[in-house]
Amino acid sequence: ALRNGMSLHLLFEQLKEIRSEVQIPIILMGYLNPIMQYGFEKFCASCVEAGVDGMIIPTCLTPIISPTTRRSPIAMT
Repeated sequence: ALRNGMSLHLLFEQLKEIRSEVQIPIILMGYLNPIMQYGFEKFCASCVEAGVDGMIIPTCLTPIISPTTRRSPIAMT
């Protein structure tokens, strides 16, 4: 995927394009490292902007979730 130019930025652009056509929930699943490289707060903001309904981050440890992210429109539990 990376060799073909895929990135989180491109993913969010694509999600914004399809969100108006797709009525089912959009759930992202990925590892914590690329999210942290993108920027955790920026990632959460991009999810909200693109209409993402939820995330599964199997490598996410509870301490990364701050009181700030708990107030975000995406549930961080």
